[in-house]
Amino acid sequence: MEYTDDIKALYQKIEAKIAELEAEIDASDMTLEESHAAQKELMDIYSTMGQANGPEVTDALRALINQLSKDSRHSAVHTELVLLYTTLDTDLMHCPKRYVVTDSELVSPAGFHPDERVFIQTKVAYHVDDLSELPDDHANLLAHDLEEGAA
Repeated sequence: MEYTDDIKALYQKIEAKIAELEAEIDASDMTLEESHAAQKELMDIYSTMGQANGPEVTDALRALINQLSKDSRHSAVHTELVLLYTTLDTDLMHCPKRYVVTDSELVSPAGFHPDERVFIQTKVAYHVDDLSELPDDHANLLAHDLEEGAA
């Protein structure tokens, strides 16, 4: 499939983020398994801290939480990479107009915030600034106002 320059730029953004995260993983001295274990231990600590007779938050506990947070970063980066690779395999659309009228809900792929107006391509997508510009066959479609709530 041939992409427009603006869509190519979206994929290039994801590829750059993937390269950055892969370099971070390559520079890490932890294995993914060690990082997953640190992440689990961190979650266990957080869950017990919320209990009535959970551990007192001491300087030592803060230091442990800080270290486990750093150690679990590799696991979080791995998860983000999986999601970004999924984005690379997904057809995307950029919505520069005020409205996008589709046959389904809009979904922002990994690597993009909805404010960037990048969504997974839907089967039907009309991009218009005024809803009166729509063709007559739009009755069963969803109109998404991309400026609604924007400050």
